[in-house]
Amino acid sequence: MYWKDKYDKAILDGKQLIGDKVMRNTFYNENPEAITIEEVRFPEFQADILEFIELKNKLMLVGFEFKSDRDNLDKLEVQLRGYLKYCNFVLVYATLRHRQELLQILSKPEFERVGARFYKMTSGGKCFKVHRTAKYKDLNNSGLSVDWISKKSKLYRWIYLLKEIWGGEI
Repeated sequence: MYWKDKYDKAILDGKQLIGDKVMRNTFYNENPEAITIEEVRFPEFQADILEFIELKNKLMLVGFEFKSDRDNLDKLEVQLRGYLKYCNFVLVYATLRHRQELLQILSKPEFERVGARFYKMTSGGKCFKVHRTAKYKDLNNSGLSVDWISKKSKLYRWIYLLKEIWGGEI
């Protein structure tokens, strides 16, 4: 039996196969150079992962929300609205279990800055397949460059950026 058939059968049987840890490990394997911080609290929500990137010569904050087989999407719209207040764009990483419901949520115009990637197991290993790209919006122009955020002194710089510029707390 092909892995997708096994996965689909397990979902129908109510089994929970792919957890948050597996998905985050896959994310970091695909993005080994990413300078990220996890579990950041904002007034409206808690971000799973945040990353500063340079895009079009500007520093942008990207939010990552993970939805494993153990999650439901009941609070996702509220979470996404929170992310979109602070992040230039958001990527939702989800398992196939959530595909239909997630795409229905993302079809709303207010979520045009939210992209979707689905967890996939292949003969070559685990990966995320891009299903929908996110548009981005300029939010904060801090005048900082990605060079300023380096692996050295990362925590101090994250705390400064999140508190002083973006308003979050570690």
